[in-house]
Amino acid sequence: MARYSKKSQYTKVEDRVIYVLHAAESTKFYVSHCRKDLLKDVYKDHLRGERYKTCAFTAARKAQNTRPCVHILEELSCTKLDAYHHVIAWTKIFVDRGFESLDQGDVVCYAQEMFDDTLAIYRQNKDVVLKQILQCRNCIVKIYNRETCQKYKEVNDE
Repeated sequence: MARYSKKSQYTKVEDRVIYVLHAAESTKFYVSHCRKDLLKDVYKDHLRGERYKTCAFTAARKAQNTRPCVHILEELSCTKLDAYHHVIAWTKIFVDRGFESLDQGDVVCYAQEMFDDTLAIYRQNKDVVLKQILQCRNCIVKIYNRETCQKYKEVNDE
């Protein structure tokens, strides 16, 4: 008889988003997941430097008087573990296209040797056109602290 963990990351299904944090002038990126209703709070955490994998990246943007963009890659209803499989697959997609992951830990290692579920997610999404997803108009935080993103203004003024 198989034993399964009862921990919430394996059992609790919630509405989640897989998102990418990046800057138009950089090839660096960070893919992660969170509950759908918490995405803007998570973005604020990144901007305040509270996420160690992105704090130097966001600080560099702040020094240039810009901020990183955040785009939703997928919206899912799943467990944390299932969302993590999507993060791994999307990280591989970005790395395969010449981007540099800010997460140099387990995600990158797992992306190099994907198994069943993660490989299926990768195959399903590997031909997506990243240029379309990463367009300024698709950024979900065009206005932050009552200020419209400068890059968004430039694109819409053209």
